[in-house]
Amino acid sequence: SNATFLAGELERLGFRITIPVDTSMVWVDTSDHGLICQDVYDVLKPHGILNFGGKDTTMRFVVHQQISHEDIVKTISVLETGLQGKLKRK
Repeated sequence: SNATFLAGELERLGFRITIPVDTSMVWVDTSDHGLICQDVYDVLKPHGILNFGGKDTTMRFVVHQQISHEDIVKTISVLETGLQGKLKRK
């Protein structure tokens, strides 16, 4: 599924998935990178990728039916570029 693919890519970037993916939701902990949700939100929003910001370190990605594999690839690319130097990869 696209949610499983997204979770795998986020893990590859060093994010921790906090709840096993069995729906369209992917729960991610950003604290291993020293980031808060707002940091990730600020990178994604200018590219039209919507998520929730805030001071917390747990964020939720929702992969709706209309989200394609290519959309997820774009999201990961935007994160890699926008958070360059901040990601502690596994």
